[in-house]
Amino acid sequence: MALTADGRAAAARRAVARLAPSLADAVELRLEEPRPQERGADGGEGFSIAPLDGRTGSRTDGRADSRADGRADGRVLITGTTTVALVSGFHWYLRHVADGHLSRTGDTVPAEAPRPDAVTVKSTPYTDRYIYNFTVNGYTSPYWTFAEWERELDLIAAHGINRALVTTGLEQVWVDTFSRFGYTEEEVRDWVCAPSLQPWQHMANIGGIGPAPSPGLMERRVELGRRIVARMRELGIEPVLPGFAGTVPDGFAERVPGARTVPQGTWGPFTRPDWLATDGTHYRQVAAAYYEAQQELFGTARYQAVDLLHEGGTPGDVDPGAAARGVERALRDAFGPDYRWVVQAWGGNPRDDILAAVDRGRLLVLDLGTEHDERWRKDAFQGAPWALGILANVGGREGLYGAVGELLTRVPATLGEPGRGALTGLAVMLEGVQNQTVIQTALSDLVWESGPAGDAETWVAHYAAARYGADDASAREAWRLLLRSTYDSWTDWPSGADSLFNARPSLDSAKASPFAPDRISHDPDLVERALLALLAAAPRLGRTGTYLYDLVDVARQVLANRARVLLPRIKAAHEAADAGEFDRLAHVFLDTARLADTVLATRPEFLLETWLRQAERWGTDPRERAALRADAARLVTVWGDRPAADWVEDYANHDWAGLLSTYYVPRWERYFGALSASLRSGAEPVPTDWFAHGAAWARHPPRTADRPAGDPLRAVASVAATLTSGDRT
Repeated sequence: MALTADGRAAAARRAVARLAPSLADAVELRLEEPRPQERGADGGEGFSIAPLDGRTGSRTDGRADSRADGRADGRVLITGTTTVALVSGFHWYLRHVADGHLSRTGDTVPAEAPRPDAVTVKSTPYTDRYIYNFTVNGYTSPYWTFAEWERELDLIAAHGINRALVTTGLEQVWVDTFSRFGYTEEEVRDWVCAPSLQPWQHMANIGGIGPAPSPGLMERRVELGRRIVARMRELGIEPVLPGFAGTVPDGFAERVPGARTVPQGTWGPFTRPDWLATDGTHYRQVAAAYYEAQQELFGTARYQAVDLLHEGGTPGDVDPGAAARGVERALRDAFGPDYRWVVQAWGGNPRDDILAAVDRGRLLVLDLGTEHDERWRKDAFQGAPWALGILANVGGREGLYGAVGELLTRVPATLGEPGRGALTGLAVMLEGVQNQTVIQTALSDLVWESGPAGDAETWVAHYAAARYGADDASAREAWRLLLRSTYDSWTDWPSGADSLFNARPSLDSAKASPFAPDRISHDPDLVERALLALLAAAPRLGRTGTYLYDLVDVARQVLANRARVLLPRIKAAHEAADAGEFDRLAHVFLDTARLADTVLATRPEFLLETWLRQAERWGTDPRERAALRADAARLVTVWGDRPAADWVEDYANHDWAGLLSTYYVPRWERYFGALSASLRSGAEPVPTDWFAHGAAWARHPPRTADRPAGDPLRAVASVAATLTSGDRT
């Protein structure tokens, strides 16, 4: 049942109270339909921020006060046309008036709400503001509880998001569907991947990589998924659910006589699930059962994400246009004419023949990584509504990376491009959303901008002041240097270069992830100068959590950059057969990695144990807890159940305390030890099966600290001391 206007305003007030309780009573939120002259193609969605006359309750913007009793509880009036507009209007006020900040990497909220000096009116040119790459529910949130999701949903509303993907608990739809087509529930559960890998099963890349979720775990995940969907609807965010693209368990054609399935080959070393041809009656029957089961569990969600033949899938002898029309027909059957078919523009999809075959007005195409490849420039997706997406992160990795200035200018400029077609949205498509705060904040501002968002230096100076709650000259200089280095270019797309501490040991290692760039494109000296400038702000900002997070994060980048200087020197010593110099430099490399672990251990956001315990808490007995802990450990190391060194091993490597000390550093110790012994004996070093080594570690990941240890200021000062002393070897 849709909320009334009062109910929607109340939902916004609750969100604001959760996000910023100290300001909740000082800000008046009112839902108000736009005046006719304010309505545009976007429906007039927007907000206004105005000072409020505390005696009369009237605004000072010349418009009538619609509140019947004229009473005002605060000094700030925020009026919005939707729940999301209200919450996002508050966020705009917090950032641009109150000099505060909300993010996944910390908040800065003032104790009192300053009165605005003038009226601000904002509207969005985008009807579709989308978030979540499928992979987010693997690399960020596979083991979140509602406590994390409640905070997350408030945050995305504050960032102006009104469409969001939900996959939690949707695996039960597979069980309920395929148990009607010749499979037992246990057989379907055995086909369902472990929670951290389910996003790739939804994308038809893999199937059956365990541990298979227990019935109890699936029930708990369904309950969480229902709560997520319900809260989204309360906040005015449209849930986007995975639709049925034809992916079926093994042996489907044998169990359903007459069904036509097409083998999909492999995704790297993994066997892809078969595809049920979507142009036939069997697909229509299964799709009807799938959408019926989905609606029984989660209610009706007219936005359905369906990617036909994703990342290398093949149609066999099935006409792709007919296949697309089959998907379209099933969506119309289930949801009526108002369905929306959400499609990812990625890896050759959506195909031209698929776009040409369907009602493109019902599509929403997500152009995933426009910072690198503007797919829309080809033909604007043949007129289909589309959203401009930013990837900016793969695997959830930590590297500082992006082009803030380019983002602030290109996104609004695209609105005026003559060949833009039906550009209706922005899409936050990071593979992991727990970092890249400056990029995500810029996107949040751009939701409400139709024109230039200002020059990058001015914007980032205000970003720093709001994030830290104070305008500090040293912090401002640090961010100016970062803007000229790590945040100056998209050259390293799709993510910044990762840390060689995390790489599979080799003297020739240039990256850890198979899909990371093999060099850094920024000037590391500028990053070191940024660290020193940021550390100089400690006397004024040293008690601010957002500042301490950034300080540790920049120090992490400095140390990761240093590994790229050390490893070639180690290789040179080895090639020169200089055992003494080899050992010395190897010790420096390892000590630098240990220093990184010490620095990271001072902040809760960089702890391996946090990640592992999120998974463990979902188990109800020791065996299940151990299996889920191992699942989480596997994803961030070897990823899957078989060797995939050139595909996904270390794809989701992390600069985390505990992961460095118990996994990455011991790998390098073992490798360097073997090479050192070889230099002295003349014998060939004993090779190591690094997949077997990683898989064994992931089966029983050691317990490490679950709380921060040490003082981040002192830890980072020890990094800075090596810079100022010139001791970089």
